[in-house]
Amino acid sequence: MATLTASRSTAHPLAATPAAPADFAALAQAAPLHPFFTPAYAEAHQQLGAEPWIFTVGEPGAPSTVQFPAFMRSGRLTRTIWFPSMPPALPASAWRELDRFLKRKRVADAAFDMFAPGGFARHPDEWPAMLAHDASHSRVAPQRGETERVRRIEFGIDLTRDDMAIWASITRDHRERIMKARKHGVSLQRSRDEAALERHLALHAASMERRQGRGEDVHSSIDRSEPAALLASGAGELFEVVHEGQVVSSYLIITSAQGMYSVSSGSSPVGMQIGGSHYLQYHASMTLRGEGIAAFFTGGVREHEQGLKAFKEGFGPVSFPSIKVLTDRTGPILRTVIKLLR
Repeated sequence: MATLTASRSTAHPLAATPAAPADFAALAQAAPLHPFFTPAYAEAHQQLGAEPWIFTVGEPGAPSTVQFPAFMRSGRLTRTIWFPSMPPALPASAWRELDRFLKRKRVADAAFDMFAPGGFARHPDEWPAMLAHDASHSRVAPQRGETERVRRIEFGIDLTRDDMAIWASITRDHRERIMKARKHGVSLQRSRDEAALERHLALHAASMERRQGRGEDVHSSIDRSEPAALLASGAGELFEVVHEGQVVSSYLIITSAQGMYSVSSGSSPVGMQIGGSHYLQYHASMTLRGEGIAAFFTGGVREHEQGLKAFKEGFGPVSFPSIKVLTDRTGPILRTVIKLLR
């Protein structure tokens, strides 16, 4: 396979290798908490037309070596690439090599996310040291053609604690809402079928519309192709809260050997009233905890999303500074050519 590797004089060599989903098995084994590093997740994005890549910073086999995935799409003239989870504090030399790689591959648009940064740890008990080691761990170096830089907060819940410690870390208000849902006789069910996906999309859209009504800057719809691919590959699963025969709250999660990540969620007005979303987050995580999941990454929020932030913080998580960076690397000549060909 074609591989781009930095020169030996580079302090932190970087290698970029196109990879089949099966090649992600070693990546998943090295980072068992990380839900974005699994063969099933790579397969889902391959189904969507992206080419999976694995990037390696450092000498193979060295303790300090770090790996992370990316997904590239190719057009007639240019390519786009998405990095779902950039590692903490990538060295400047690696960023320079990455920039050269993007230029060589004629990448027009590059997007850098830092989803589930705690997934780079081997165990949740490493999170405090991870945060203390580098308070600026959410850095993404200034990028060529950078168009947007959004600061976010990601959350992680340590599920290796005992039941009482997990329950005690939840705020009183959240505990009361969980118990309210129990009193209403709700139940939890799991699914990957088409009908469950349609219910999820409808509930998610309803939740986004409520947030828009409160003046929040959110998208009111979700592209069904990605959740459909996640469910088909086995990377994702839907958890639903059922009340009086109706699904009132829904949760799409992706999992690794020991980690889970909240991709999207939604609730009906009834679900909101009876505490369905609180019940769902708590009981979905505790169910998967019984199946070996050690870390629950509940997703991120932007700085202005105070309501969503309060909801996530109510479950007693660890907070990770995060960031999203978007770029447009096309020069004026190529940009003109692309416009003429459209």
